[in-house]
Amino acid sequence: MKLSWDKGYSKKRIEKPYRDPELDLRIRILRTYREANILYQSHINNIPVPKLYLVSLKSTAIVYKYIQGQTLSYYLLENFSNDSLYFIHCMGKLMGKLHSINIVHGDPHPSNFIVSNKKIYVIDFGLAFVSSSVKDYAFDLDVVYRSFHYLTPDFANVSFDAFLNGYRNTYHNSDEVIKLHAKVAKMGRYHERV
Repeated sequence: MKLSWDKGYSKKRIEKPYRDPELDLRIRILRTYREANILYQSHINNIPVPKLYLVSLKSTAIVYKYIQGQTLSYYLLENFSNDSLYFIHCMGKLMGKLHSINIVHGDPHPSNFIVSNKKIYVIDFGLAFVSSSVKDYAFDLDVVYRSFHYLTPDFANVSFDAFLNGYRNTYHNSDEVIKLHAKVAKMGRYHERV
């Protein structure tokens, strides 16, 4: 059998010396399996993610296609423009698609979205998990919301609006998630002041 790979990227979960070795291995295997499964589920649902090449549960490693491009953070920090808003809108659409198949990204900040040839890809599913909880989706939105306020405070509101417009286009229950996020965001602002 001949394998044909484009450039690959390897991610290996390393041992944590402070954990019991047997427990550590079980945790690393579970996380490797979960991340690979989520990448696969995303791929078969036409969500642009890196293509899986190899998964080794024994060595807790994943090899997947390297996506050549710039992070969305780069577009926000270096050259905020209408292109940036277009890609943010696309980011929202991708988050809606993930939530539609019950995937919570867990860390959906703009550095985990790569722009390559005018197309946007979702990367780094290390904290992702499967859930149908509106609360989990609202926390995903809160990571996005906070990242826009951190990266581009002057454009945070227009960025988040563009994101939400994309999100609404692809997730049928978006209104409920957005309402809950508004409550979560208010709690966050309260805790920051205390």
